[in-house]
Amino acid sequence: MNAGPFTKIIHKLSNDPVLEQLEGSFDDLKTNYLELRERKGEGIIGVSEALESILFDHMYIKFVTAKKLKYIYRGADSCFRDENFIGLAYFARAVLEHIGIYAYLVHETEIYVERLINQSSEQKIHELLGDLKKSYAASYYGSSDPNAKPLKKHRPINIYEGIDALTYYFASKQNDDPEDKYSSLFHQYITREEILDMYGLDYDPISAKGLVYTDYDFLCNFVHPNFGSNYLVSSGIISEGCIDHKNDQQRNLGILFLKKCLRYWVYYDQYLFYVDAHSHMQISSWLERSYVRGAKLQRLFTKRTPKYLGDGKSLETAYTFQSARDGYEEWLMFSEMLHKKGLSKKESEIVDAGTKFIVDKITMKNGVELFFKFTKEIP
Repeated sequence: MNAGPFTKIIHKLSNDPVLEQLEGSFDDLKTNYLELRERKGEGIIGVSEALESILFDHMYIKFVTAKKLKYIYRGADSCFRDENFIGLAYFARAVLEHIGIYAYLVHETEIYVERLINQSSEQKIHELLGDLKKSYAASYYGSSDPNAKPLKKHRPINIYEGIDALTYYFASKQNDDPEDKYSSLFHQYITREEILDMYGLDYDPISAKGLVYTDYDFLCNFVHPNFGSNYLVSSGIISEGCIDHKNDQQRNLGILFLKKCLRYWVYYDQYLFYVDAHSHMQISSWLERSYVRGAKLQRLFTKRTPKYLGDGKSLETAYTFQSARDGYEEWLMFSEMLHKKGLSKKESEIVDAGTKFIVDKITMKNGVELFFKFTKEIP
């Protein structure tokens, strides 16, 4: 079978080495995760367990989302190759909706992680972690954990909350500008007359709504039993023309639906994944920190002020962040230091390594080369 437009995406979503090795068993994944961690304390009673539970929920939702997207993109791929444009429109909307809900959960996680920073009240910590856990349950069960008591059930997540979250992260990528006539809806510079010629639709190229809302409304037109879906199997005028006869305008719409699938894949793969990874590392960092011998709740969520030694000008005087408690905090201190100095990383090269450290020579975008010694493992 010839490769379709989403072959590489499907392959990436299908091949997760962790799940493959464990034959998809999340129970085995949890067991392995815990066995690989050398914990020197008993943990902070209650809080350690709550952090662990949140971490596993977070991981599970991320895996499930990826596997659902695998099937959605597989369906879109098949529909495009078969010129099934109604099916492709359905799958394009499903891509936006599923990635939208994932964006909502990414945003929720980011918000609650931020609220936990410097928190020392055990009651407030449990309240925050409990609310985040309810969001994960609502995304999975549709409304709430079926075992939850009625008064503790979480309201369902509305699709427009997902669209709001996508808009929050990607509003700056809105390219609709009345001055230059670039249409984000049609992914090109285009006039109303050209839209009518290419697609057979009378659409304003510049939308007053945000990019994601515009895309969603457009795709809904082609999956509801109204003009949009009717147009995909007819000439577009009632009682005239051919029925179920493909034409160039319908094929152009098929390509447009494909572009929508690709747009939201980029959002998912190149942006949301990394935002979510930072939240995951922070939660994991707190969890591991809670098991260090002598760990105290009052200091668990504190954010330390970045402190460093060295001047970074040579291998021997590489910057080190000795006050960092773990690899994630070390990375945060490194990032904050670059920000304060107005530096942006261009590329890096490992120039020295030992059993418990590496030294990176990092070239900045302004050409400056600095040396950094990292001594902590990321949880």
